Amino acid sequence: MDWEDKFRRLRKDSDGVNPAFPIVEEVTTQSASEPLSEPKLPETQAEKSVKSEKETVLQGLKELAVQKENESGAGIKFPGGEVKLAESTETEESISIEASESPKKLKVLFVYNYSSDALAMPEENRNQAPSEQLLSRMIKAMKMDESEYETLVIEEDKRDLILNKLAETIVEIVVPMGAIATNLVLGKQERISKVHGKFFNKDLVYKNDQVRSFQVVPVFNPEMILINPNMKRSTWMDLQKIMEKLGIPLE
Repeated sequence: MDWEDKFRRLRKDSDGVNPAFPIVEEVTTQSASEPLSEPKLPETQAEKSVKSEKETVLQGLKELAVQKENESGAGIKFPGGEVKLAESTETEESISIEASESPKKLKVLFVYNYSSDALAMPEENRNQAPSEQLLSRMIKAMKMDESEYETLVIEEDKRDLILNKLAETIVEIVVPMGAIATNLVLGKQERISKVHGKFFNKDLVYKNDQVRSFQVVPVFNPEMILINPNMKRSTWMDLQKIMEKLGIPLE
């Protein structure tokens, strides 16, 4: 089957891709300080059809590019252009603390800050918050053994918690969930809407010359998914990229 047949098949199968983690509670909020948006005229059936077709084509190209990249490291070439995945960004950073010489090994470290619904509950009951329950379902959908991952709860200005954790851990992929965690892990300001699902190479060089090399893949945090369920599908696609990188079957 050549790539054109694969592309046509991807286009045919791309409709109906549903996230593997359900949302139990969907919440929509609008700040009182935000101006009310102007009402939009309903889309015609033709406009919906064109929009759906464009989204299907773009998604099909993206998925096929991932497949071609995995197979040969090349993109998809066609007369007049090429579709290729963007190269990951690499950063190296020196850390002024010593790292463990007998670190624990993990596949994934999920880094996030408690959401407002969890903070409103007693600490011993926070795992019952809707955002925490959604997080559990997201991780479960990735089909990893409990020994292969850990979660790290951080605070907005406590980057040392992340650096200390990575000093005692060798991890393949760090998954910061939300803007706060992403900025702390990467050590720079990024818009989560621009970097979610992208792979960043990160090297931390500790004081005793121990190096921690890993990849960072930001995703939306569970609280934002509850507020905006439209993020659920893109988040599941981001998690599937991580699964593919780790060699976890998607089916």
